[in-house]
Amino acid sequence: MDRTPTVLVVDDEATVRNVAVRILQRMGGYEAVSAEDGASAVALLEQDPAAIDLALVDMSMPGMDGAETVMALRRVRPDLAAILTSGYGEDETLARYTAEPKPGFLGKPYNPEGLVAAVRAVLG
Repeated sequence: MDRTPTVLVVDDEATVRNVAVRILQRMGGYEAVSAEDGASAVALLEQDPAAIDLALVDMSMPGMDGAETVMALRRVRPDLAAILTSGYGEDETLARYTAEPKPGFLGKPYNPEGLVAAVRAVLG
């Protein structure tokens, strides 16, 4: 990849979204964009499917939850890397995701180092 990877942060809480974007940009060296819900995330990805390398998606959101959002994003771009974030446990969270491949998981609350490490682990 000859460009900086771009992470799409999807979370209904503006503070969480904005902090995650700043952490990814400043500590991780990534490009980062955000969406406040699943529908907005899908619309953003549809504009340029190749522009997003990974989606970091909150599991608990009104409307489409995180699992539904990742599945909808992968209908636009089947190979999209994804990480679900949740205050619930990994097994409980990923059990709600019924398609393959399963996304990664990052427990909330997460710290800046944990966020960057999780994204690096998935993007390589």
